[in-house]
Amino acid sequence: KKALNPKLILLIGIGGSNLGCLAIHEALFGKFYNEKNHANVFYCADTLDGDRLVDLIFIVESYLMRNDSVMCVIVTKSGTTQETMINGAFFIDLLKKYRPLHYQLLCI
Repeated sequence: KKALNPKLILLIGIGGSNLGCLAIHEALFGKFYNEKNHANVFYCADTLDGDRLVDLIFIVESYLMRNDSVMCVIVTKSGTTQETMINGAFFIDLLKKYRPLHYQLLCI
Protein backbone atom coordinates (compact mmCIF):
# COMPACT_ATOMS: atom_id res chain seq x y z
CA LYS A 1 0.00 0.00 0.00
CA LYS A 2 2.98 2.30 0.51
CA ALA A 3 3.53 2.33 -3.26
CA LEU A 4 0.17 4.08 -3.64
CA ASN A 5 1.66 6.96 -1.63
CA PRO A 6 -1.60 8.02 0.02
CA LYS A 7 -1.74 11.60 1.24
CA LEU A 8 -4.74 10.74 3.40
CA ILE A 9 -5.62 7.44 5.05
CA LEU A 10 -9.14 7.10 6.39
CA LEU A 11 -9.88 4.17 8.69
CA ILE A 12 -13.59 3.37 8.68
CA GLY A 13 -14.65 1.18 11.57
CA ILE A 14 -16.35 1.25 14.93
CA GLY A 15 -15.30 0.03 18.38
CA GLY A 16 -12.60 -2.62 18.38
CA SER A 17 -12.27 -2.44 14.59
CA ASN A 18 -10.58 0.92 14.81
CA LEU A 19 -9.59 1.55 18.45
CA GLY A 20 -6.52 -0.69 18.36
CA CYS A 21 -5.18 0.90 15.20
CA LEU A 22 -5.91 4.38 16.53
CA ALA A 23 -4.16 3.60 19.84
CA ILE A 24 -1.04 2.30 18.05
CA HIS A 25 -1.00 5.31 15.70
CA GLU A 26 -1.29 7.75 18.60
CA ALA A 27 1.37 5.87 20.60
CA LEU A 28 3.82 6.02 17.69
CA PHE A 29 3.08 9.49 16.35
CA GLY A 30 1.22 11.40 19.06
CA LYS A 31 -2.29 12.76 19.40
CA PHE A 32 -1.66 15.76 17.12
CA TYR A 33 0.02 13.93 14.23
CA ASN A 34 -2.19 15.51 11.55
CA GLU A 35 -1.49 19.04 12.79
CA LYS A 36 2.28 18.44 12.66
CA ASN A 37 2.51 16.33 9.49
CA HIS A 38 0.72 17.48 6.37
CA ALA A 39 2.53 15.09 4.01
CA ASN A 40 0.13 12.28 4.86
CA VAL A 41 -2.67 12.42 7.39
CA PHE A 42 -4.70 9.80 9.23
CA TYR A 43 -8.36 10.03 10.27
CA CYS A 44 -10.92 7.61 11.66
CA ALA A 45 -14.57 7.54 10.62
CA ASP A 46 -15.76 5.89 13.79
CA THR A 47 -19.13 7.49 14.46
CA LEU A 48 -22.39 8.43 12.76
CA ASP A 49 -22.28 11.89 14.33
CA GLY A 50 -23.48 14.16 11.54
CA ASP A 51 -21.19 17.09 12.33
CA ARG A 52 -18.08 14.91 12.47
CA LEU A 53 -19.06 13.04 9.31
CA VAL A 54 -19.64 16.29 7.40
CA ASP A 55 -16.21 17.53 8.54
CA LEU A 56 -14.52 14.28 7.43
CA ILE A 57 -16.29 14.35 4.07
CA PHE A 58 -15.11 17.94 3.58
CA ILE A 59 -11.52 16.99 4.45
CA VAL A 60 -11.47 13.90 2.21
CA GLU A 61 -13.15 15.79 -0.62
CA SER A 62 -10.53 18.56 -0.43
CA TYR A 63 -7.77 15.97 -0.94
CA LEU A 64 -9.65 14.38 -3.83
CA MET A 65 -10.21 17.78 -5.45
CA ARG A 66 -6.44 18.39 -5.33
CA ASN A 67 -5.98 15.01 -7.01
CA ASP A 68 -4.13 13.64 -3.98
CA SER A 69 -4.19 9.92 -3.32
CA VAL A 70 -6.73 8.88 -0.68
CA MET A 71 -6.90 5.43 0.90
CA CYS A 72 -10.01 4.30 2.74
CA VAL A 73 -9.63 1.22 4.91
CA ILE A 74 -12.91 -0.34 5.99
CA VAL A 75 -12.69 -2.68 8.99
CA THR A 76 -15.56 -4.70 10.41
CA LYS A 77 -15.22 -7.98 12.25
CA SER A 78 -18.72 -9.17 11.42
CA GLY A 79 -19.00 -7.66 7.96
CA THR A 80 -22.44 -6.35 8.85
CA THR A 81 -21.82 -3.52 11.33
CA GLN A 82 -24.34 -0.90 10.22
CA GLU A 83 -22.36 2.18 11.30
CA THR A 84 -19.32 0.95 9.39
CA MET A 85 -21.36 0.05 6.31
CA ILE A 86 -23.08 3.45 6.29
CA ASN A 87 -19.81 5.37 6.69
CA GLY A 88 -18.15 3.13 4.12
CA ALA A 89 -20.93 3.86 1.61
CA PHE A 90 -20.48 7.63 2.07
CA PHE A 91 -16.78 7.49 1.34
CA ILE A 92 -16.99 4.93 -1.46
CA ASP A 93 -19.52 7.22 -3.17
CA LEU A 94 -17.11 10.12 -2.69
CA LEU A 95 -14.28 8.13 -4.28
CA LYS A 96 -16.55 7.19 -7.19
CA LYS A 97 -17.51 10.85 -7.67
CA TYR A 98 -13.91 12.07 -7.97
CA ARG A 99 -12.28 8.93 -9.39
CA PRO A 100 -15.04 7.26 -11.43
CA LEU A 101 -12.56 5.25 -13.47
CA HIS A 102 -9.64 5.09 -11.05
CA TYR A 103 -10.84 3.89 -7.70
CA GLN A 104 -10.23 0.38 -6.45
CA LEU A 105 -11.99 -1.73 -3.89
CA LEU A 106 -10.01 -4.48 -2.27
CA CYS A 107 -11.78 -6.80 0.12
CA ILE A 108 -9.75 -9.07 2.36
